[in-house]
This record gives sequence, structure tokens and C-alpha cells, in this order.
Amino acid sequence: MRKKLTAIIMMAIMAIGFAGISPVFAAEAETKTVDLNFAETSTLEFSDFAGFNLSFEKISGDYKTYDAEHKGTDMFIRYTTDAYEDGVTYEKWCRVYLPYGYDPEDKETKYDIIYFNHGDNSNPNNWFDHKDKAGHSMTNVFDNIMDPEYGFLKPCIVVCPTYYFYTSEDKWNTPPNTDCTAGDGRFEGVVPNYYKELVEDIIPAVEGQLNTYCEDTSEEGILASRDHRACGGFSRGGACTWYLFSHDMPYFKYWLPISFDVMREGLPLGGEHDPEDSYQYLKEVVDANPEKDFYIFACAGGPDEFIHEEYLGTKMAVQMRYFLDHEDSIFSNGLNPEENNFFFTSSDAGHSDACLADFLYNIKDVLFGGELATTPSVTAKTVEVEIAPAEPETPKAEVVIPEEYTKKKEFTGTFGFGPAKVTAATNDDESIFLLAFDCFGEAQRLEGTLEDGVCTVTFDQTGFMSGDCQKIWDSAVEDAGEWIAAR
Repeated sequence: MRKKLTAIIMMAIMAIGFAGISPVFAAEAETKTVDLNFAETSTLEFSDFAGFNLSFEKISGDYKTYDAEHKGTDMFIRYTTDAYEDGVTYEKWCRVYLPYGYDPEDKETKYDIIYFNHGDNSNPNNWFDHKDKAGHSMTNVFDNIMDPEYGFLKPCIVVCPTYYFYTSEDKWNTPPNTDCTAGDGRFEGVVPNYYKELVEDIIPAVEGQLNTYCEDTSEEGILASRDHRACGGFSRGGACTWYLFSHDMPYFKYWLPISFDVMREGLPLGGEHDPEDSYQYLKEVVDANPEKDFYIFACAGGPDEFIHEEYLGTKMAVQMRYFLDHEDSIFSNGLNPEENNFFFTSSDAGHSDACLADFLYNIKDVLFGGELATTPSVTAKTVEVEIAPAEPETPKAEVVIPEEYTKKKEFTGTFGFGPAKVTAATNDDESIFLLAFDCFGEAQRLEGTLEDGVCTVTFDQTGFMSGDCQKIWDSAVEDAGEWIAAR
């Protein structure tokens, strides 16, 4: 562990004003009465899901859609890293969520901290800048679930770092990962030292200035405060979480991998991996640290989670079952921390990090020793909210279909990212495809080749929809009626 002074430039703390009302309509907004019920939950049952009988509680949708009354703040924290053994010092940054009530001058109040790694073709700004159609982001959900009256979690800090090397802060979408250097072991030619960057550079930069349980940012100080630190991630960030566990287990007690299975760094994402090798990959670090306890909370997006032509939810569950049934298993599944060190469950969210808030609800009584769990003093309330008049519908630009496509369909479907109106096109022998739709406020266009109905993407307009391609195409084929002439 290097002991060094990390250069940090803090940006001013900014209120996260994720209102669902666009200011241009404020003068004309109407008011309506809404009844909120934060106690309303629903139970999902997955019977015999890869050998598991799983139960998953979904929180009230009001936590996700209500414009939070008590808003947290966020900040950029900058740091440098020379962890990659190439003689280069990189200037990087992470984004940090500070809950409502956080006071930098209050050194007596300490906060547990979660480091959460984004998915492929994404970056740390997703929760902070990317809003749903109502104008809310994941930070609004954090505000609600940590609300002092109706929240079910006590306030904690959430840090979003990146394994990518780019430093642009002016957009939330990144280039495809093939064009973006990364240190998580998924980029050829780069030493997989993101695990060093996390412990040697990111944790000191963050916890050296925030009110956490880390008394000092030496290796000894970070080790001593591991019980108050969790590491997680979604999709590629979930794969990254397993990789970080294999290297950084002594520095974090709690682990939250979502929507990806385990493989050693350097192996292809989404490929088939030897389950025994994956098990040994985790066991090596556990055997090397017998005095360090840990708890892994693993969550799949459900049996219909689709990515890389594989049902990843099922694939992850099969691997988790293998780990637990191993003849010398180091894992024990359950939510009793005195007997268990592992818990696997699944949402029905598909391949989406929208399940994170529900997942935290399911594990709140164990995460950080249950210290985060709280009983809301208010479970229902009636509020007056402003609603903006509907914007005049803008005619959708006609999709230009190249001449090589001879037939098309138009249909509306719901996918991992939400509902979308899709234009699909192909040729007579269905060897090529085109999918065009709007998502996240941008026009999306996917093109590629087909073999026995399996899509291979050759063009992804915004660089982050390829994982949804097969499910959209299957919907076009199975659920969208007859093809018509493309022109």
C-alpha cells in the first residue's frame, strides 16, 4: 500500500433538485392531491429458479416517483492514480452522493459508505444527471428511501467511481467499452489494477475528507474501518464487484454484485466460464484471509434478464447454486449473519439497476450489521403536487430505412429501459436487421446481421443499447404482427 498525498479538488456541493416539473411550465402548472403509501410492498416468488425458491420484496413505487422533500447533495471528488504500472499519472474523478442532513462540520456523526460501480457504456453521472420521464433520477430514490420520516434506511454515503480512464464530465453516456480504456481486466493491454486504484487512491481521496468511520487513510486505517464499507456494482460493474472481492476483500466487509456472474479478470464478459474456476477465484482470497469475515449479497434481474444472447439472470443463479452446493463450500446462504455469509435473490427488473432500491430494502437488516435499517415514523401521507400540462406531442421524425431492407414493422414494447415505440426492418431472407426507437431522450438505432434469429450488432448509434437488442428483435418477430413492405 502506497502512502501518498492525493491531490483532491472539490467541486462546490450542489443541491440535487430533481423536480418532476419542467420550469418552462411552472406558471401554468395545476395542482392535484396525491395519496402516498410508503408501507405498501409486494412480494415476488420465484419457485425453483435454478434450484432456488426465492422471495423478493418490492418497495412502494412512491419511493421512486415522489419528488423527495428532503434532498441530498452531490459533489465531484478528483484524485490522481499511477496504479497502472505504465509510468502515467492519470487525473480521474468520482461522483459522491451525500444524504440529507450531512454536515461537513459535524465530525461526531459518522456515515457508512457504499462504493457502487456503473455498468458497461456508462459512467458515474448516471444516477446524478440521467432522469426518467418524470424528471427523477436514482438520487431522488436515495433521497426518499433515506428520508428522516418515511425512509427505511438511515443516511449513508454513496460513491460512484469508474474503471474507465476517460475524464469527461459533460455527458453521462460514454463511448462503447471497446473504445474506452479500462482497468478492470476487460481491456486488452491494460494491467488490471483498478483494484489498486480503488484502495490506494479513491478511498483515501473520498474518506480522507468525508465524515466516515475511517479515522485515517493509511492501509491500517482503511482495514480497521472495513465493517462500515460496502462495494457493489451493476452489470459490468457487477462483474467488477466479484473481481474487486478477489483482490480487495480485506478492505470491505459487504459486497453487492448485481446482474452478472463471476469470472476471472481478462475473460470475456457474457461468455461461458468454468464454474469451478470461478469458485476457486473467490475461494483463493477467502483462504488467504481467514480472519476477515465478509457478507456477499448477490442479486439477479430475474429469469428474463437478457444480455449477450444469454439469460443472465438464470446464468447467474446457476452459478450461485454451484457455489453453495460445492463439496467444500465457503458460502452459507441466508440472512442470519451469525450463520451465513452469502445471500442470493432476484428481482423482476430485468437488466436494470432500478432494482437497487428494492434490493437494499431486502438486505437492510443485515447490511452494516443492520445499523442502516430504520422504522419509518410516517408510512402514508397526502400531498399537493404540481403537474405540468402535457407538452404538445412532437411528431416523430420518419425513420429512414435503407434500400437493402424490404419489410418493416412498427410496434410498442416494454424493455429493460422502459416502454418504446420501435420501427423494425429486415430483408427478405432475414439476414440483416434494423431497430429504431427513442430512449433516454435520444434517437436509438441498432443494425446488424441475423443468423437463425440471433442478432449480431454491427452499429449501435449511442453505444449502450446492444445488450437490449435481442429482446427487442424477438419482440418484433413474435409480438408485433405481420411484416409490411418497407416502402
